[in-house]
Amino acid sequence: MIMNVLHLHTNDYTGGASAVAKDLVKWQRANGHSSSMLVGYKESGDSWSYPFDIGTNTAAAAELKSSGWLDFEYEGSRDLASNPLVQEADLLHLHNLHGYYFHPAALQPLTSSKPTLWTLHDMQSITGHCAHSFECGKWETGCHACPDLNTYPRVLTDNAGPLWTFKKEIYDRSSFHVAVPSLWLKKKAEKSILKNHPIRLIYNGIDTDVFSPHPSVANRQALREKYGIAETTLVVGGSANGGLSNPYKGGQYAEEVIRRCSQKFDDFLFLNIGGDASSPNPNIRNMGYIHNKEELRDVYSLLDLFLFTSVADNCPLVILEAMSMGIPIVGFATGGVPELVRDGEEGYLVAPRDADSLTERALSLLQDRERRRLFSKESRRRAERHFSLEAMNNAYQSAYSDVIQSPERLTFHSAKRTDANPRPSVKAKLIIVFVGKERHDSALLFDQARESLSDLYEVERWTESRLSSRELGANDLVWPIHSEMNVQPQDLPFVLYDALDVDFIWTDPVLRRRSGRKFYKPLRIDLEADSGLVRLSTRRLGAVIFSGSFFNTHKAAIMNGHPIQTNVGRQKHYHTVMVNLFLDNHVREQLRTSGADRFYLYGAGGHTSELLRELEGNTAFEGIVDSNPSLSGKEMAGLPVVNIEQALSDEKIGILISSSSYEQEIFERLASIGNNPIIRIYRERE
Repeated sequence: MIMNVLHLHTNDYTGGASAVAKDLVKWQRANGHSSSMLVGYKESGDSWSYPFDIGTNTAAAAELKSSGWLDFEYEGSRDLASNPLVQEADLLHLHNLHGYYFHPAALQPLTSSKPTLWTLHDMQSITGHCAHSFECGKWETGCHACPDLNTYPRVLTDNAGPLWTFKKEIYDRSSFHVAVPSLWLKKKAEKSILKNHPIRLIYNGIDTDVFSPHPSVANRQALREKYGIAETTLVVGGSANGGLSNPYKGGQYAEEVIRRCSQKFDDFLFLNIGGDASSPNPNIRNMGYIHNKEELRDVYSLLDLFLFTSVADNCPLVILEAMSMGIPIVGFATGGVPELVRDGEEGYLVAPRDADSLTERALSLLQDRERRRLFSKESRRRAERHFSLEAMNNAYQSAYSDVIQSPERLTFHSAKRTDANPRPSVKAKLIIVFVGKERHDSALLFDQARESLSDLYEVERWTESRLSSRELGANDLVWPIHSEMNVQPQDLPFVLYDALDVDFIWTDPVLRRRSGRKFYKPLRIDLEADSGLVRLSTRRLGAVIFSGSFFNTHKAAIMNGHPIQTNVGRQKHYHTVMVNLFLDNHVREQLRTSGADRFYLYGAGGHTSELLRELEGNTAFEGIVDSNPSLSGKEMAGLPVVNIEQALSDEKIGILISSSSYEQEIFERLASIGNNPIIRIYRERE
């Protein structure tokens, strides 16, 4: 049965759940189906992945978060039933609905509009708030008196009980089927608030053709030479989003194994796949997050053993990839892992958090070449037989047929849009204007925009003077682009596919390292606003596309970089990578326009280390401020660490906050105790 499948997920780039969804889309498209993704955060350039406006209710967000109503501020998801991509689909395939983009109440109208299959990649759907319950069993009875509010996704107030009850009520009024990638999770789901929905087991699959051992010793030697690793070196690897610092991934247990192995073996190296910052430990090499499967395969090929230390997991792709590469596994028997790796056949599994047994098993296997060879053959054989992409996709095709043929669903009656095409018919013109100094790539950017929208819009290039003297058509769109902004016009279809009846569309600029990789979080250009209004900075022209009628009214403010605002519902906000800023240029501009003469950094942590490395010492900070009094008088990266009173003693001193997680909290605290310029990296100024 040929069908149109729409996958809904948090993002289209990072994490195991995203990889599963993307592999399904690619397989389905290659086999004659129409398949695409709808995501809250678009981070890839894939032509079949579309963002939607998550519709954050900024006026209510703070109160909802402080009350523990997780994700209730994301109101845009409640309109997904009328999204043109949803309306065209034959079936909806949901993946993670957590991740700061989806309102829990959005599930009912969405699943009532189309046949729906929901794949659970963790436990978040059956608990009050946490993605993994660890030893807690309260999810079976109501999640009252949550023992750990900090477990991802974190909540500020214990509202887990009401959240659990709310989810149950929504599930009981919704119609969908459930898929789980492990028997471990299936058993939990069958005892949970999802027990009244059909639940089936479908294991994750990986590309066993790509993740295939190199056939010759010569290839292995060449790869080791490429990465500067001696043939005699014993190499152990581990892979996790965030590397050893990810608390779910048991970094402290990996570090104990690394310590013991470094003592035992003269030539030992641990490849930390997913870790970014350079390690001071000579026996650890951080490889960063590797998106390219062929590159990841080559890194796996360097390993003698794969170490799995996660204390919470389901059906981890890294285990399947390592098995497919013929790498013996040593790890914790967490979640569904014992269903993948059989202890004593493909590797060794020990009880979760048993660091001593884990270390002993790793040391034993590293000293037993023959047993590693036997485990290697079994790992490859088992991955090919049971965990291939073909096996996963065939199972999902069978599930889709069952879902579509299931008894009549609950019907959600809503006003249906008449524009069913996921991309609009020609709305008029998209006018591109390059603002500021001449840029060498303007002709190329214009050509890319015209090509990407060739069947949708008439794309024109205007000068600033023409724009200032002419009125735009009410249905035209205008995209002014400042010379400092790096834009990707080929991504325009992803933000204009649903560009109807709005005053402006905006996306937050992604901050890039000198290497091109993302630096923590994007720059937010939305400003504080009164209830019912959205207020936006226009200092970063290139991040906003305006309707002609709105631009005609606010032309002077926009071209002079002044804030603009409009009513909620009159704009769309997409999380994409269409607009980029280099971090070093952005920070220097923030400092230059701050009004300060001298500068200190706030925060003596890893974020500051990476920031200083990106700035290459070209920005003259006099010191680092930190709230920890024990650090006062010490040095970091050659800069003295001082207390806050010392830094705020002169009102001409500006404080640049170096924190991605607590920037707003630190800003409010510093603003309340002094009159110094306080500078943020991730939030635009008034």
